[in-house]
Amino acid sequence: MALFTYCYDPYSYYRINDEQLKVSSLPLSNPGIVRNADYDTVIVGSSVMQNFDPKVVDEVTGYKTVKVSLSDLSQNQRKVIFELILREKKAERIFYGLDLFSLSPSHREVSGSLPDYLYNQSCLDDIKYVLGYENWFRFTPVLVGLQLASGLGFDVPQEKMAVSLDQIGNWDDGVVFSKDLLRSQYLKNAQSFSFSKAVTSVSREAMFNRADDLLRDLKNASTETEITVFFPPYSALYWNMLKERGLYDSYVDVKKHICYQLQLCEKVEVLDYQIMPLILNLDYYKDEMHYSKEVNDIMSSGFAEKGWLVRRNDIDTNIDELNDLILQFELENRDWLRVVD
Repeated sequence: MALFTYCYDPYSYYRINDEQLKVSSLPLSNPGIVRNADYDTVIVGSSVMQNFDPKVVDEVTGYKTVKVSLSDLSQNQRKVIFELILREKKAERIFYGLDLFSLSPSHREVSGSLPDYLYNQSCLDDIKYVLGYENWFRFTPVLVGLQLASGLGFDVPQEKMAVSLDQIGNWDDGVVFSKDLLRSQYLKNAQSFSFSKAVTSVSREAMFNRADDLLRDLKNASTETEITVFFPPYSALYWNMLKERGLYDSYVDVKKHICYQLQLCEKVEVLDYQIMPLILNLDYYKDEMHYSKEVNDIMSSGFAEKGWLVRRNDIDTNIDELNDLILQFELENRDWLRVVD
């Protein structure tokens, strides 16, 4: 059994084979990508980063890129992923998509949610992979079954027979991106919405404490590789909803704090996609946060052109621009939005 797992390698833990059907579960496949792929650049982030196409990034930048993402990425998980990337010593640069909500005390921190035996350095823990329950009873039978069916002449769609590393985690196929859908969701949720969710001084302090932990990690990582922190372009509706919940000022303040502190780091850059005018167009979004692959492609160009690069003199100006965009959005949609002063 162990020899079969080593040879077949459904998690790509020992080698990369793009012609073989492989597990597309990100917590299981990410370690193999970091260990075995040919790259000099890594994109790290949550589900809003999963539609990046490394081939598009490579075309505009000249880099060799992989993406390592997890839905609802927590700061604990980010630490583990950064440690793995730095340990492999292949990444010349890391692009990190920072979700401000991951710094909020209300955001779940999933300690132990990643399979440690795949992320640590212990060869003894490989036993948990080659003989593990998940491998043998969940994934390997399905993967082998599909490939055997194809070999016996059964009609198995080719897209189910190979999963490129570039496409693992992509979720936008068949997804509806629509302003009408978002407006409907918003109005439905409005019926039960409470205005009593204002952030407290205690949670605000905790948010800044988490930000300082992140800053220390980024500064330490920047001694080994270049770091680009980028803020993803959530929709203007998202920022309006933060205002409704009394969270907007705290989110903006912690963002400013991070930007100012990172200006002191020689090998860290910041890109701010949150002031892109397209955040006004809800037809790019499936909900208030998640945008289409078209937006990811625009962001890829930004990696090369540095058009959204934040310099020290830009920080307050960018916040003013974001405020102006939110105001414009509220005015254009005042017939259905709750507007908070």
